[in-house]
This record gives sequence, C-alpha cells and structure tokens, in this order.
Amino acid sequence: MHALDQPDVMQQLPSYADPAAEIADFLAKFLVRAEENGLEIESIVCDPGFGFGKNPTHNLALLRDLNTFGALNRPILVGLSRKSFLKLIGGSEHLEITNELAHMWAAAQGAAIWRVHDVPAAFRAARLAGTFARGAETA
Repeated sequence: MHALDQPDVMQQLPSYADPAAEIADFLAKFLVRAEENGLEIESIVCDPGFGFGKNPTHNLALLRDLNTFGALNRPILVGLSRKSFLKLIGGSEHLEITNELAHMWAAAQGAAIWRVHDVPAAFRAARLAGTFARGAETA
C-alpha cells in the first residue's frame, strides 16, 4: 500500500503533480524490490492507499485515473469505504450510495478487490458491476 509518509505527518500538505502516475511508479519500484528480495510477485496485491497522505483532490484524481495501475499487472485493491472525500461529494447522509458508486467506478477501472465496511451493500454493488461488465441480465 502506498502512503506518502509516516502516519503522524502524512496529511501535512501532501503534494503530487500527477497522483496516479507517481503512485504507480512507487508501486512498480516496490514490485521490483520485492522480486529482488525473493517475494513471489503473484502473491502481491497493490493498493494505491486512498486517504493515506492524499487530500480530496488527490483522491479524486487517483480514482479518476485508477486504470493507470493496470500496467502493474497485479490485482488492485481499493479502500474507499467511508473515506472523507466521498462524504464531501455525496454528503454524510448519502455515504452508503456514494461508497457503492465509487466502488463500481473503481471496478470499471480495474480494481479487483475492495476493502469495505458494509459487506451486503458492497456485494450488491459488486454483483451489479459484474453484470454491467458482462452485459448480461441479472439472475
């Protein structure tokens, strides 16, 4: 998982010119180091670290450009559930639907794994995203 810095300082003025490109580069370098140290690349899942050393603008750019991480050829995990930048978009009273729409967008952009708080709602969103991706009717 990408995090800009240590937890006690990572939210102090985070700065990126291109969040997705910079974080994809960080993760690509990690994968090289991991392989050099004997880790099996097939066992690694990459997480761009939504919210960890990123402001709302960075998080939105990262979500918009999530397909950038496909070049890593690893499953992408997103932890979008209950993130404050989603509350800013949809409001706290609509957080559940905003979460699931964000998850569906992430799935369409290549995210394979979601870290969630509300499993039944995420299951419904995953089923719908899968149906859209396949172009099939729901069972």
